[in-house]
Amino acid sequence: MKKIFSFLVVAFAVVFSSAQSMPANAGHFIDTFFPDSEVVGVAEFQPGGAYAFLVQLDSDITISFDANGSWGMVESFSSDISQVLSSSIATVIREKGSNPRNAVRIRLVPQDNTTVVTFNDGSAFVFDDNGRYLRNTDAE
Repeated sequence: MKKIFSFLVVAFAVVFSSAQSMPANAGHFIDTFFPDSEVVGVAEFQPGGAYAFLVQLDSDITISFDANGSWGMVESFSSDISQVLSSSIATVIREKGSNPRNAVRIRLVPQDNTTVVTFNDGSAFVFDDNGRYLRNTDAE
């Protein structure tokens, strides 16, 4: 909810666009992983930000994309976003005693090629770019 509020507060720094303004890769990602969801809002950030597009789906899911349409973060506090996880990461999460369906944020960290999966209890797991578990961490 905090992220959605931030999305609305920073409206002055963005240009609101339609789904047609997104790169084709972003639309393909949404169609692949969230086929039953509709885009209800697109914010296009000015150059210099970490992400170029912030997309809100009708199913309480927010997705950040770069200018090429590659996703950087998927977030939701009431919808299942586990389908974005690779099968190897989902398996490790289950082996560690957690449920992939309890993920509320999945974020790619390009600086160190990791994926951070944050859960509804505030815990988070960090994986390398090959899907290998690295460590637990506090939610980011």
